[in-house]
Amino acid sequence: MNETLRLDTDALHLIFTFDAARSDAAPRRSSTRARLRHIFTPKRERLAGVAAVLIAVSLFNTAGGEVQANSDQPEVPAQTAPLAEPLASAPLEVGAEVASEGWHVQLGAVEWGAQDRVAAATYMPTPPPDDWQWALVDISVTNTSDEVASAGLIEVALVSGEIVFADWLMSHHYPAQTIPNPLPREGIPAGGLSAGYVGFMVPNAAIDDCTLRLTIHASPGDAVHQTWLACN
Repeated sequence: MNETLRLDTDALHLIFTFDAARSDAAPRRSSTRARLRHIFTPKRERLAGVAAVLIAVSLFNTAGGEVQANSDQPEVPAQTAPLAEPLASAPLEVGAEVASEGWHVQLGAVEWGAQDRVAAATYMPTPPPDDWQWALVDISVTNTSDEVASAGLIEVALVSGEIVFADWLMSHHYPAQTIPNPLPREGIPAGGLSAGYVGFMVPNAAIDDCTLRLTIHASPGDAVHQTWLACN
């Protein structure tokens, strides 16, 4: 017996055709076809539902792929930098020593246009975008406590206008770029001094509008000691 299944795209129902070898099987073939149509016709709504689901899943996957591809956009540092609070007083002079519980900190003048130094320290350097540059600030920290300490809670930010460029954000925006001689922050012994550089990717306009903000946290979640210093 030869059995053939054909899907009618308009009615979405099944028609089974049975070919018998005996010529007297015609009446039974017609009767069998009627019985099968009676049994399977109620399932056409189910088949229509399955077809609709398959089409919907296909469209969803296609749309999802397009959204995912379009959402992978590069970050722009100026858009992700926080806004600065207004200065409470005039900034301190370059090189002024800032003291807080457990630390003495000094910041040097900003070294502008340091992209060549950053490139020399980086395995695969990427040049800054147009009208942007690298700026370096030398920093020294002295542990005035009586035990080994980490300078991980000391933050330097270059502020231009209302935009803050924090040194710790640079490693997130430019993880492949290396600051030359970065400040060693871990394992500073009691009374010990650590010195190095922090770096910032900033717009060229920051040269004419720049202030340094030094923030020292006693411990995570505690009050901070914040000081503003001149850039040059």
